Amino acid sequence: MYYPLITNQCKKDIKKLDFQIQKFIRYKIFPKILKNPYIGKPLKSNFKNFWKFKFKHLSTDYRIIYEIKNKELIIIFIMTASRENLYKKLKQRI
Repeated sequence: MYYPLITNQCKKDIKKLDFQIQKFIRYKIFPKILKNPYIGKPLKSNFKNFWKFKFKHLSTDYRIIYEIKNKELIIIFIMTASRENLYKKLKQRI
């Protein structure tokens, strides 16, 4: 199993969300990704080293962007956001 490393910006992203979604991400989604990080899909073009995991909660689509460090067995969670303008925000963040 991989070890999670959550960036400060990702923590801020999660704090902006509703408490139910925060719990859902923390206790359902993160453990699922840590158990099998390749469950997500690799991003293309400028974001080749990153992966995305999509999920839906209360009719809203969300994405979690993360990076896999296989040698260290670490998953770096970069961003959590709804689908709208996700790639523009990610481009600014990297």
